Amino acid sequence: MKTGACKWKMDIWFTLVILVVFITSHILHHTKYEHLGAYIDPLMCIILSIVLVITPIKFLWQNVKTLIITTVEKDKEIEFKESIKEAMPEIEESDIQFKILDVANHFWVDIYIGNHSILTKTLIRLEEESQRIAKDINPNFKVTFHFRHTSEV
Repeated sequence: MKTGACKWKMDIWFTLVILVVFITSHILHHTKYEHLGAYIDPLMCIILSIVLVITPIKFLWQNVKTLIITTVEKDKEIEFKESIKEAMPEIEESDIQFKILDVANHFWVDIYIGNHSILTKTLIRLEEESQRIAKDINPNFKVTFHFRHTSEV
C-alpha cells in the first residue's frame, strides 16, 4: 500500500516536471533568453533525480531500522527490572531472568523461569505488570513476551 502511494507520488512529480519543462522551454523560446532553453531539460532532470531519490532512500532506511535488533538502553532495562520487582515482590525469590531487546521500537521481553512452581496466575500478573511498566518507560513500546523455563534454553 505504502509502496503504491510512493509510486503515484513519484509519477506525479515526473509529470509535473515534464509539464514545467515544456512550458518554460516554450516561454524562453519567445524571449531574449532563448539560448537558455537548451539547459532547461538537463537542469530539470537533475532536480527531478534528486527529489525522486529521497523517497526510496527514506523507504530503505525505515526497512533497515525494522530489521535492526538492539539491546534496550541499560537504564531502561534496569528501570524495567526494578519496577517489576517493586510491583511483584513475590517473584523476588523466584529464579527469573529477563532478556530485553528492542526490535524496531518493539520491546521484546524474554522471561526465563528457573522455578517451575510459579503459578499461572502469577505469570499472567507478571505479563500485565510488565506491559504497564513498559508503557510507562516508553509509550511507543509494543511489548511481546515469551515465558520459558530455564531448562528449555
